[in-house]
Amino acid sequence: MREVEVAWLLRWCRGMRAAQPSMGGLVRLAEEVSSWVQEAGPEPSRRGLRVLLSRKERELSREIGRLVRFAARRFPVRAVVVTLSRSSTVSEVLRRLPRRRRPTEVVVLRSLPGGEGADMARELKAHGLNARMVEDDDLEVALGPSAVVLVGADTLYADGTLVHKVGTRRVARMAHRRGVDFVALVPSSRVLPYRPRRGRTRSLLFDETPWRWIGQVWTDRGAWSPPCP
Repeated sequence: MREVEVAWLLRWCRGMRAAQPSMGGLVRLAEEVSSWVQEAGPEPSRRGLRVLLSRKERELSREIGRLVRFAARRFPVRAVVVTLSRSSTVSEVLRRLPRRRRPTEVVVLRSLPGGEGADMARELKAHGLNARMVEDDDLEVALGPSAVVLVGADTLYADGTLVHKVGTRRVARMAHRRGVDFVALVPSSRVLPYRPRRGRTRSLLFDETPWRWIGQVWTDRGAWSPPCP
Protein backbone atom coordinates (compact mmCIF):
# COMPACT_ATOMS: atom_id res chain seq x y z
CA MET A 1 0.00 0.00 0.00
CA ARG A 2 1.23 3.47 -0.80
CA GLU A 3 1.93 5.94 1.99
CA VAL A 4 -1.06 8.08 1.01
CA GLU A 5 -3.33 5.02 1.20
CA VAL A 6 -2.06 4.13 4.66
CA ALA A 7 -2.60 7.71 5.84
CA TRP A 8 -6.16 7.67 4.47
CA LEU A 9 -6.89 4.33 6.16
CA LEU A 10 -5.69 5.59 9.52
CA ARG A 11 -7.77 8.76 9.14
CA TRP A 12 -10.79 6.57 8.36
CA CYS A 13 -10.19 4.55 11.52
CA ARG A 14 -9.91 7.67 13.66
CA GLY A 15 -13.01 9.14 12.05
CA MET A 16 -15.10 6.02 12.64
CA ARG A 17 -14.10 5.86 16.29
CA ALA A 18 -14.97 9.53 16.79
CA ALA A 19 -18.14 9.75 14.70
CA GLN A 20 -19.78 6.40 15.50
CA PRO A 21 -19.38 5.80 19.25
CA SER A 22 -22.94 4.45 19.32
CA MET A 23 -22.07 1.64 16.89
CA GLY A 24 -19.76 -0.73 18.71
CA GLY A 25 -19.15 -3.08 15.78
CA LEU A 26 -17.77 -0.30 13.58
CA VAL A 27 -15.68 1.09 16.42
CA ARG A 28 -14.07 -2.29 17.07
CA LEU A 29 -13.45 -2.87 13.36
CA ALA A 30 -11.75 0.53 13.07
CA GLU A 31 -9.56 -0.28 16.06
CA GLU A 32 -8.51 -3.64 14.63
CA VAL A 33 -7.68 -2.15 11.23
CA SER A 34 -5.71 0.65 12.90
CA SER A 35 -3.72 -1.85 15.00
CA TRP A 36 -3.03 -3.98 11.92
CA VAL A 37 -1.69 -0.97 9.98
CA GLN A 38 0.61 0.00 12.82
CA GLU A 39 1.92 -3.56 13.29
CA ALA A 40 2.33 -4.28 9.56
CA GLY A 41 5.37 -2.05 9.21
CA PRO A 42 6.08 0.81 6.81
CA GLU A 43 4.49 -0.88 3.78
CA PRO A 44 1.37 -2.87 4.70
CA SER A 45 0.04 -4.90 1.79
CA ARG A 46 -3.39 -4.74 0.22
CA ARG A 47 -3.52 -8.52 0.40
CA GLY A 48 -2.95 -8.41 4.14
CA LEU A 49 -5.82 -5.98 4.53
CA ARG A 50 -8.09 -8.21 2.44
CA VAL A 51 -7.17 -11.19 4.61
CA LEU A 52 -7.97 -9.23 7.77
CA LEU A 53 -11.35 -8.05 6.46
CA SER A 54 -12.26 -11.53 5.19
CA ARG A 55 -11.48 -13.00 8.59
CA LYS A 56 -13.64 -10.38 10.29
CA GLU A 57 -16.48 -11.09 7.88
CA ARG A 58 -16.35 -14.81 8.74
CA GLU A 59 -16.29 -14.07 12.45
CA LEU A 60 -19.30 -11.76 12.23
CA SER A 61 -21.29 -14.22 10.13
CA ARG A 62 -20.82 -16.92 12.80
CA GLU A 63 -21.93 -14.69 15.67
CA ILE A 64 -25.63 -14.69 14.83
CA GLY A 65 -25.78 -18.47 14.49
CA ARG A 66 -24.24 -18.96 17.93
CA LEU A 67 -26.55 -16.30 19.39
CA VAL A 68 -29.61 -18.03 17.91
CA ARG A 69 -28.54 -21.38 19.39
CA PHE A 70 -28.05 -19.85 22.83
CA ALA A 71 -31.37 -17.99 22.68
CA ALA A 72 -33.18 -21.17 21.62
CA ARG A 73 -32.12 -22.81 24.89
CA ARG A 74 -33.15 -19.86 27.08
CA PHE A 75 -36.21 -18.44 25.37
CA PRO A 76 -39.42 -18.74 27.41
CA VAL A 77 -42.24 -20.86 26.03
CA ARG A 78 -45.46 -19.14 24.88
CA ALA A 79 -44.23 -15.64 25.64
CA VAL A 80 -45.51 -12.37 24.20
CA VAL A 81 -42.48 -10.49 22.91
CA VAL A 82 -42.43 -6.71 23.05
CA THR A 83 -39.76 -4.99 20.98
CA LEU A 84 -39.07 -1.69 19.27
CA SER A 85 -37.57 -0.24 16.12
CA ARG A 86 -36.07 -2.68 13.63
CA SER A 87 -33.23 -4.83 14.93
CA SER A 88 -31.78 -7.32 12.46
CA THR A 89 -30.47 -9.35 15.42
CA VAL A 90 -33.90 -9.58 17.08
CA SER A 91 -35.52 -10.40 13.74
CA GLU A 92 -33.01 -13.15 12.95
CA VAL A 93 -33.32 -14.75 16.39
CA LEU A 94 -37.13 -14.74 16.36
CA ARG A 95 -37.30 -16.14 12.82
CA ARG A 96 -34.88 -18.95 13.58
CA LEU A 97 -36.28 -20.08 16.93
CA PRO A 98 -37.56 -23.67 16.96
CA ARG A 99 -41.33 -23.80 16.61
CA ARG A 100 -41.94 -24.82 20.22
CA ARG A 101 -40.02 -21.73 21.36
CA ARG A 102 -41.65 -19.23 19.04
CA PRO A 103 -43.59 -16.47 20.84
CA THR A 104 -47.36 -16.47 20.70
CA GLU A 105 -47.23 -12.84 19.59
CA VAL A 106 -44.67 -10.15 18.81
CA VAL A 107 -45.73 -6.58 19.61
CA VAL A 108 -43.53 -3.99 17.90
CA LEU A 109 -43.61 -0.33 18.97
CA ARG A 110 -43.76 2.09 16.06
CA SER A 111 -40.56 3.71 17.41
CA LEU A 112 -40.82 7.32 16.40
CA PRO A 113 -39.27 9.46 15.03
CA GLY A 114 -38.12 6.91 12.45
CA GLY A 115 -41.13 4.60 12.67
CA GLU A 116 -39.04 1.52 11.84
CA GLY A 117 -41.36 -0.64 13.93
CA ALA A 118 -43.81 -0.82 11.03
CA ASP A 119 -41.14 -2.41 8.82
CA MET A 120 -40.16 -4.82 11.59
CA ALA A 121 -43.75 -6.01 12.09
CA ARG A 122 -44.23 -6.57 8.36
CA GLU A 123 -40.93 -8.46 8.12
CA LEU A 124 -41.80 -10.79 10.99
CA LYS A 125 -45.29 -11.45 9.61
CA ALA A 126 -43.78 -12.31 6.23
CA HIS A 127 -41.74 -15.00 8.00
CA GLY A 128 -44.76 -16.56 9.68
CA LEU A 129 -44.71 -14.89 13.10
CA ASN A 130 -47.81 -13.44 14.71
CA ALA A 131 -46.61 -9.83 14.77
CA ARG A 132 -48.34 -6.49 14.98
CA MET A 133 -47.30 -2.87 15.35
CA VAL A 134 -48.64 -0.60 18.09
CA GLU A 135 -48.10 3.06 18.82
CA ASP A 136 -45.38 4.01 21.28
CA ASP A 137 -47.98 5.29 23.76
CA ASP A 138 -49.45 1.76 23.97
CA LEU A 139 -46.33 0.40 25.71
CA GLU A 140 -47.97 0.08 29.12
CA VAL A 141 -50.80 -2.04 27.68
CA ALA A 142 -48.33 -4.22 25.76
CA LEU A 143 -46.37 -5.09 28.91
CA GLY A 144 -48.79 -7.72 30.12
CA PRO A 145 -48.11 -10.60 32.56
CA SER A 146 -46.66 -12.93 29.89
CA ALA A 147 -44.57 -10.27 28.16
CA VAL A 148 -40.83 -10.40 27.56
CA VAL A 149 -39.05 -7.34 26.22
CA LEU A 150 -36.50 -8.27 23.56
CA VAL A 151 -34.19 -5.64 22.08
CA GLY A 152 -31.03 -5.49 20.02
CA ALA A 153 -28.03 -3.30 20.66
CA ASP A 154 -25.70 -1.01 18.78
CA THR A 155 -23.15 -1.01 21.60
CA LEU A 156 -22.79 -2.52 25.05
CA TYR A 157 -20.20 -0.87 27.29
CA ALA A 158 -18.23 -2.79 29.89
CA ASP A 159 -20.23 -1.19 32.72
CA GLY A 160 -23.44 -2.68 31.31
CA THR A 161 -24.77 0.48 29.65
CA LEU A 162 -26.76 -0.44 26.55
CA VAL A 163 -26.77 1.88 23.53
CA HIS A 164 -29.73 1.31 21.23
CA LYS A 165 -32.44 3.15 19.34
CA VAL A 166 -34.09 6.06 21.14
CA GLY A 167 -36.96 4.80 23.26
CA THR A 168 -35.09 1.77 24.62
CA ARG A 169 -34.39 3.51 27.92
CA ARG A 170 -38.10 4.27 28.42
CA VAL A 171 -39.08 0.69 27.64
CA ALA A 172 -36.45 -0.72 30.00
CA ARG A 173 -37.45 1.56 32.85
CA MET A 174 -41.13 0.68 32.54
CA ALA A 175 -40.37 -3.05 32.23
CA HIS A 176 -38.19 -2.86 35.35
CA ARG A 177 -40.94 -1.12 37.32
CA ARG A 178 -43.52 -3.70 36.28
CA GLY A 179 -41.31 -6.76 36.83
CA VAL A 180 -41.24 -7.68 33.13
CA ASP A 181 -38.17 -9.50 31.83
CA PHE A 182 -35.93 -7.31 29.66
CA VAL A 183 -33.49 -9.19 27.44
CA ALA A 184 -30.88 -7.59 25.18
CA LEU A 185 -29.39 -9.58 22.28
CA VAL A 186 -25.83 -8.41 21.74
CA PRO A 187 -23.29 -9.95 19.34
CA SER A 188 -19.95 -9.95 21.16
CA SER A 189 -18.40 -7.76 18.43
CA ARG A 190 -20.55 -4.90 19.76
CA VAL A 191 -19.27 -5.09 23.33
CA LEU A 192 -16.76 -2.32 24.04
CA PRO A 193 -14.41 -2.65 27.03
CA TYR A 194 -14.51 1.10 27.69
CA ARG A 195 -16.70 4.18 27.34
CA PRO A 196 -15.96 6.87 24.75
CA ARG A 197 -14.50 10.13 25.96
CA ARG A 198 -16.93 12.91 26.79
CA GLY A 199 -17.63 15.28 23.96
CA ARG A 200 -17.72 12.70 21.18
CA THR A 201 -20.51 13.01 18.64
CA ARG A 202 -23.73 11.19 19.52
CA SER A 203 -26.78 10.71 17.39
CA LEU A 204 -30.13 11.83 18.75
CA LEU A 205 -31.55 8.57 17.38
CA PHE A 206 -29.84 6.55 20.14
CA ASP A 207 -30.14 6.53 23.90
CA GLU A 208 -28.36 4.81 26.79
CA THR A 209 -29.96 2.35 29.19
CA PRO A 210 -28.20 1.68 32.52
CA TRP A 211 -27.47 -1.85 33.64
CA ARG A 212 -29.83 -1.62 36.62
CA TRP A 213 -32.82 -1.70 34.25
CA ILE A 214 -31.53 -4.57 32.12
CA GLY A 215 -32.59 -8.04 33.19
CA GLN A 216 -30.39 -10.18 30.94
CA VAL A 217 -27.88 -9.86 28.13
CA TRP A 218 -27.47 -12.78 25.73
CA THR A 219 -24.46 -12.90 23.44
CA ASP A 220 -23.02 -15.46 21.04
CA ARG A 221 -20.71 -16.45 23.92
CA GLY A 222 -23.49 -16.95 26.44
CA ALA A 223 -25.07 -14.83 29.17
CA TRP A 224 -23.17 -11.62 29.92
CA SER A 225 -22.92 -9.35 32.93
CA PRO A 226 -20.56 -6.49 33.81
CA PRO A 227 -17.28 -7.54 35.42
CA CYS A 228 -17.05 -6.92 39.14
CA PRO A 229 -15.43 -3.55 39.93
